[in-house]
Amino acid sequence: IITALVAVGRMISIRHPYIEPEMWKYRNYGKLLLLITITEALLATEYVLEEIFHKSVLHYNIVTVAPIYLWTVVGVIIGCSFAYIWMKVMHYNFVKLITVGIAVLALYMTIYYFLISSQINIEKFYILAVIRGCSYGILSSTFFTCLEELMTFRHFFQGLSIFNMLHMFIGGVIGSALYSFGVRYFMADNFERYSNNINHSFAFFYKDGNQQFMNRFMTDMQMISLKSIYGFVAYACIALFLVLLLHNTPIRNTLKLIPSWQKVGKSIKRFVKQQK
Repeated sequence: IITALVAVGRMISIRHPYIEPEMWKYRNYGKLLLLITITEALLATEYVLEEIFHKSVLHYNIVTVAPIYLWTVVGVIIGCSFAYIWMKVMHYNFVKLITVGIAVLALYMTIYYFLISSQINIEKFYILAVIRGCSYGILSSTFFTCLEELMTFRHFFQGLSIFNMLHMFIGGVIGSALYSFGVRYFMADNFERYSNNINHSFAFFYKDGNQQFMNRFMTDMQMISLKSIYGFVAYACIALFLVLLLHNTPIRNTLKLIPSWQKVGKSIKRFVKQQK
């Protein structure tokens, strides 16, 4: 909070701040930042839920998990290629492409919900990684395009810095915090629900000191908790998809031309002369 106040004070008091107050006056810029934060929070399942599922439930090591993440690159290439064809070749509404990316993300969450099992084959994770990477490629390309379309060249890189703060850090941190809290909550809730039955029906396991049974029980509790969280995240993705689907944005289908560096240099010279 103190850092934010210092940054805002510097932005208001200094004549040429790194981020100008005029940057915040662009229409729909706040909505774009909010949507980026929500999307990054949804994508944070990769850093929290997938790692718990791979390491604690399936007991995969880093060598086993590494090929799964390599398939994400394939999905990113597919997503970026699809975004390029959508915007540059077909000249469709680029804002509606966000809806397509959210739909792919909802598909990924829904499939993951139904496939969570201790008996799942590792090959299925490759398909899920491709779908997740495809969604990431579509959304990242579209968000950058929307940011470039909203702002002039003067404020583009200022807006891009705020965009990257949300894109790389804040959104993921919010999502990780929510998922970590959800895992702790559902673990405690499921343990309380099922442990009483074990105490009455399987008391002899405790007498024999069957640690293997208890380890299996805790693993199942983790798997059930992850399945519940993926279900809620899938609902959130579907709800966001429906909101974007109903949101009508009258916008042109063609992208504006990016100015050449020669024109940028001339505009900077004119701006410096005006300031003098």
